[in-house]
Amino acid sequence: MEPAAQPEPEPAPAPAAAEQTPALATAAVLEVKCEPMPADAVPIRGYDFNDGVDYERLLQTYRHIGFQAAHFGLAVDEINRMISW
Repeated sequence: MEPAAQPEPEPAPAPAAAEQTPALATAAVLEVKCEPMPADAVPIRGYDFNDGVDYERLLQTYRHIGFQAAHFGLAVDEINRMISW
């Protein structure tokens, strides 16, 4: 006759999440901080591909897609300004 299998001991309960999370990380992620948008802020919106593809309009919308695209869009504007000079 084989000996009965011994149940494995249960692991110790994990500390509460508040005890595991550093206060600085909790403040950075979980605290809601709302600040008014600057008056000169550019609204973010993408190109509407439902209207088909118009490459000139697509490049013009880069200024409103996001941070990196906005800087690319500013470069496109500058190049167009230099071409028309």
